[in-house]
Amino acid sequence: MISPKTKAIAPETARLDEGSAVEPMTSLQADKLRALCEASDEQFRENLTQAEADAEIERLSD
Repeated sequence: MISPKTKAIAPETARLDEGSAVEPMTSLQADKLRALCEASDEQFRENLTQAEADAEIERLSD
């Protein structure tokens, strides 16, 4: 039986388990990141992994 105090796996950890640490970012991530980079006047890097793209999207969305 699982304790009610048991916490779910953090989304970041789940993403790493799914191979996103080595898989290239998706086209959806690239589109969103490209738009955020343009709006923030930052350089878009197209060779990010899915995990790196998620982190950059989160950073630029704040």
